[in-house]
Amino acid sequence: LAHALGAGKVLWELEDLSFRTLFPESYTAVEAWQTELWDESERMLEDAKSRVLEALNEVEYLRERVDRYAITSRRKSAFSTFKKMFRSSKELEEVLDVFAMRVVIGLRPECRDDPAAQAGACLAAYAAARRGLAGWRGGPGPGQGY
Repeated sequence: LAHALGAGKVLWELEDLSFRTLFPESYTAVEAWQTELWDESERMLEDAKSRVLEALNEVEYLRERVDRYAITSRRKSAFSTFKKMFRSSKELEEVLDVFAMRVVIGLRPECRDDPAAQAGACLAAYAAARRGLAGWRGGPGPGQGY
């Protein structure tokens, strides 16, 4: 419900606060591990963003239909990491999706109401991102490519 109402960030913050209060030792271990990975991987995520943006800009279909891109990265919340470990009986090092990258496509006004242009831009952007990251090995720690 929180995500549907646009309050996902508040939900994540409340989950992490609850996690820290109820399981302080587990929270500290997960948070320290994620912070270490984030500090070491931040530069490499910037490299990945550059590769993706370059690949997007090479696609003529996208150049004709897209005004701008917003590429952001984030790390999984401490509670979400712990929940995945608990549900899947995994160790920290086995959680593969600690970081995420999001590409938001800003279509030109004339394309915004065209479902075919929207779908085509999404498919072309996804394919370009995969090409841009082909052979790329992220930073230290786990990674999952898709």
